[in-house]
Amino acid sequence: NTRYFYESFASVDDLLGAAHDQAHERLTITLIERSEGLATQDELIREGIQTVLEFVRDDPRRAAILFTEGQSNPTLVARRRAAVGELASLARMTAGPQAEEVAPMFAGAMSELVIAWTRGELSGTAREVADRAAGRIGRLFD
Repeated sequence: NTRYFYESFASVDDLLGAAHDQAHERLTITLIERSEGLATQDELIREGIQTVLEFVRDDPRRAAILFTEGQSNPTLVARRRAAVGELASLARMTAGPQAEEVAPMFAGAMSELVIAWTRGELSGTAREVADRAAGRIGRLFD
């Protein structure tokens, strides 16, 4: 019913933005919780990849809002850019001065990895894909 929709959102873009923000916040919280106690960069990367893959596996709509549609919808593109900025801030803690280049490369690699995995183009469980991808992505930080 449009009445109820417009009582909550001014436009479809507002709805998309709210959906993105909610998914991004949940993913961020999950990533923080699952990274506690991990000591090495390799462990953090592997756990991060697995967490993202499991997050979108558990609700495929999250993949669309955070990754697929986030590449073409102007509202989601802006939010994705902000998320990459957050990633750059986090990357500076481990990657140092090259974080400015590493963060967008990592974000792009993760997006393509998530998209390919959710489409069934990559075989294996979230853990198996994370294990294979972690070493390759880890080299970005070396």
